[in-house]
Amino acid sequence: MKFLSKKDSSKEINIIASNLAMLYGEGMSITSSIFILKDFPLSKRYKKSLNSIYGDILDGSSLYDAFSKFRELYPKFFTEMVKSGEETGNLSKILFEVGDYYWEMDRLKKDVIGACIYPAFLIITMFIIINIFVFLVIPNFSDMLTNSQSIPSHTKLILEASLYLKENFMKVIVLIVLWGVVIPMIFLREHIIKYINKTISKNKFVKSIIEYKLIITLNMILSSGINLSKGLMLCTNSNNDKSLNLLNNYITKGVSLSEAAVHCKELSEYSLAMIKIGESSGTLEKSLKKTTKILKDRNAVSIDKLGKLIQPIAIIVMAILVLLFLVSFILPLFDSMYNVG
Repeated sequence: MKFLSKKDSSKEINIIASNLAMLYGEGMSITSSIFILKDFPLSKRYKKSLNSIYGDILDGSSLYDAFSKFRELYPKFFTEMVKSGEETGNLSKILFEVGDYYWEMDRLKKDVIGACIYPAFLIITMFIIINIFVFLVIPNFSDMLTNSQSIPSHTKLILEASLYLKENFMKVIVLIVLWGVVIPMIFLREHIIKYINKTISKNKFVKSIIEYKLIITLNMILSSGINLSKGLMLCTNSNNDKSLNLLNNYITKGVSLSEAAVHCKELSEYSLAMIKIGESSGTLEKSLKKTTKILKDRNAVSIDKLGKLIQPIAIIVMAILVLLFLVSFILPLFDSMYNVG
């Protein structure tokens, strides 16, 4: 479920949507609201787009048409929600919910990135250390170890591999990229993608993230006042999401949300129960808000646990590699020097 491209910024779209909703909701005109938005802390490309949007609206364009000129900055989902808000006269409320959605996505992205920063630093450090040993340290002892009769076979293998990599670095890189990346992506791309998606979909952490985003989307649609089927259709058309499309297909057949949600594998028993309770009691919107908060807290705990789990694993892997290097190379080196002495 993705409503952003690589060039989009969930943080800046949140700022624009939330503040436009607030300003317009307080009675300001769209042109005045857009004009004020240009003073908010936004990147140059978004400020430039707002200047153009402001001019287009003064010339008589709709808000939807003005935003749609910047597809690389404002995703289709955002512009379609703006269009729906203009058509229903509920623009302020819809923009508020859209802004809240992008704020949640930005927070979720930052939490995941934050949990991975330290492990990524350890992995990069480990990669640098390995390269220093392979290309600088080991080759310096090549003469000593090559002439030694007591050097173990595995140490010779490490030495020969290190010397070969140093002398044929570009050749090795080309072969690795060719056979490890290019050829598999050409001939096995579909199978690789299918396997990755299947593996990821079974991961509890990934499933909880997908479930959270799905519940947020449902909550946003209902809270904005848009017809559920229309909202699901907008989200599906913008993102081609199979889960939302599945829900929409059942709902258009006259099935209730709780009955349609049963067929959605991404939703847990808890979420299904909350949707059913909300529908039965006539408080579906309130029920989804509560579910969103609970799933948000659960994901925060899961992300924290993931970060704490990855860190010691990365440290242990680094320690094992250093130990293997000591046993396979440094100790035989000292033995060789002792025997020579």
